[in-house]
Amino acid sequence: DAPGRVTVYAASDDEDALGYSQNFLVGGTSTSPPNDLLGPEMRLFLNDTTFVSGGVIPNSPELIVRLSDQSGVNTVGAGVGHEMLLVVDGDEGGAKDISAGFVAEKNSYQKGEVRWRLASNETGSHSLSVRAWDVLNNSSSADLTYVLADDEVLTVTNVYNYPNPMNRETRFVFEHNQPIGTPARVQVRIYTLSGRPIRTIDTEESLPSGVLNGSTVQIPWDGRDEDFDRLATGIYLYKLSVEVEQPGGAAEISEHIEKLAIIR
Repeated sequence: DAPGRVTVYAASDDEDALGYSQNFLVGGTSTSPPNDLLGPEMRLFLNDTTFVSGGVIPNSPELIVRLSDQSGVNTVGAGVGHEMLLVVDGDEGGAKDISAGFVAEKNSYQKGEVRWRLASNETGSHSLSVRAWDVLNNSSSADLTYVLADDEVLTVTNVYNYPNPMNRETRFVFEHNQPIGTPARVQVRIYTLSGRPIRTIDTEESLPSGVLNGSTVQIPWDGRDEDFDRLATGIYLYKLSVEVEQPGGAAEISEHIEKLAIIR
């Protein structure tokens, strides 16, 4: 119950800064403690924020944990067992304290993000969970599943369009296992059930940057054919083609054929 002191030192390439404050007391109990009984809100991703639980990714991905709590996130492990822990494949004994990776959002004690590189693992299905605490000793956890694939072999999964059935527009979606920044060619070609092509969405439109910027790719379509006419109600086919060039120069192509419905 006496004044404390916080001293701060900062430095850049060409100047230093030093300051302190004694405008607070150490000790005592609040007469009106916060009515907070919930742990931090958490969202988990792998490599980028387009990742969806169950998706396919290359080995050694980067875990992204986004946290927020009205009372503040406990990042120093204050209290026995209150570390921010990462558990992979249910191995509690091998849990890792990832608190050191936490970076607070600018000018906020309530929000922040952890980025943590996962150790390499066997290809196949895996799971992970993260448990975190706030400064009032409330905890919460979040989890996700993922599939590690050999990124030397192109893998395209979860191909669909949404909404389906569609009315005026839809999005073609797919996931892949290639590293972010991989040059690629992506084409969506739409056909009638008899096999007549009526619209082709080439790389310039489907992937303007020419590279895969996330583990999930979305390609919008306005429901019009090559003559800019809207298609009639019915069932159509579409073929997704994804092509990447491997370091040795060989091209790999993955193709998928799915159905879509149009309702007017």
